[in-house]
Parts: sequence; C-alpha cells; structure tokens
Amino acid sequence: MDIFASLFMSSFSLVFLSDFSYAADSITQSQSLSDSMTMVSKDGSFVLGFFTPGMKLGWDLRTGLDRCLSAWKNWDDPSPGDFTWGIELHDNPEAVMWKGSKKYYRNSPWNGLEVFGAPELKPNQNFGFNFVFNENEVYYQYYHKDKSIISRMFMDQTDYSRSRYIWIEANSTWSVNASVPRDSCDSYNFCGAYGLCVISESPVCQCLKGFQPKSQETWNPIFWTQGCLCKTQLRCQDKHNDGFVTFDGLKLPDY
Repeated sequence: MDIFASLFMSSFSLVFLSDFSYAADSITQSQSLSDSMTMVSKDGSFVLGFFTPGMKLGWDLRTGLDRCLSAWKNWDDPSPGDFTWGIELHDNPEAVMWKGSKKYYRNSPWNGLEVFGAPELKPNQNFGFNFVFNENEVYYQYYHKDKSIISRMFMDQTDYSRSRYIWIEANSTWSVNASVPRDSCDSYNFCGAYGLCVISESPVCQCLKGFQPKSQETWNPIFWTQGCLCKTQLRCQDKHNDGFVTFDGLKLPDY
C-alpha cells in the first residue's frame, strides 16, 4: 500500500469513525495504527497534514481553539513540520500558509460568495465552500456536492505546496485537482513593496507606474523582495501634479 493510500485510510477514519476510544492529536515516528484502531482528536486540532470535507479550518473564539493544519516534517517523520495553514484573524479574516514564522501564501479575504484570486475555491458542480465569521467562530470548510467523490487536501513540506486530491476509482490512484501556490507570483510579497508580479513577463517582477526598484543592484531573479520606491517626492497639496492611478486584477497587500 503506498503512502497516499495509507493517508487516505487514516483521514477517512478520522472524519467518519470518531466513536472509538483511542484518542490522540499526533503520532510519533515509531508509532503505528493497526487496522482496528482509529485516530480521533481530543480537541479538534489535527496535525496529520491533510484536510477532508466537513472539517473546520479556523478559530473557536469562545475557547481560543485554533484549528490549523501542519505538514509532516518529511515522508518518514509524521511529526509537525514548519509548514502550516490556518485562518489569520483581523477585520477581514483570510486563510494563510506559513513557512516557519514567514507568511508564504495567502488567499484574499472572503467576499461573501467566493475568495477573489483563488479559482480553486470557486463554487462548482463538485465542490461547495463555506466561510463562517461571527462572534463565536471563524472558519473555512469545503464539502462535496457530488457525494460519490472522495477527496482530501494535503500539505506537502517537500515542495511547500497545498494540494487537493481526488480518488480515481478506475485506476486506483489519487489525482491532483488543484494546487497552490500555482507559480512564483502566488508567493507572498514575492516582488516586495510597490512591486507587481506578472508571470507572463520577463522579468516577472515589475514596479508600479511611477515607481522604480529600490536597489538596482539587487533587482534580479534572485532577490526582488526589497521592492520599489516612488521616483519623485509626492506633493499631496498639489492636486494638479499628484493623483491616483487605477489598477485592476491585482491581489492587494495586507493593510
């Protein structure tokens, strides 16, 4: 049995067979689960690296419980790695992936219908999505519209990606349905302040109109994060020379 099949068996039991008395939130490298054992969570927090339909990703504000997802350290060590996914709390909560203490990837905030800039989170004939934000809870979850589908989301620390897999019964394999980050421009702050990432351009990092690289020496494919700065000093009191420029189709930075 390959590791994906093993993970699926664990995740399926985790969600639907939670009546067993054996309870834990993580397993050690030397610990194994027999066919008669099922892992459940004592407090709703899982660190096994996968996320299945109906599970909540986010916060119980009444208890302070943060339901986040952690990747394994590697394929041989199921203890939590430094690659995590959870809900960041602010006026407009959003899902964020962290690489250690560094923000690695984020969705845009939920607008009431969908997450802007995240095609894999748009409602479709197979999947539906919920984002709950009230005085008691803040969480994201997905569910199957087609009940014949078997799927899971999986955090992979080997390439720092989060993928949704669908089980293909015909050939008994898992197939990647969606994966993020999709490209370099999906990485958080890839081009730095006032930088614009366009994956179809070369170089992919550009400066917004009226800005220039903060450092010409380091503005290269290796180090763009210093970003850009304004070419001229702004004179906000001079309405005839300073103004605003419209940009569309951009994922705005945090504020």
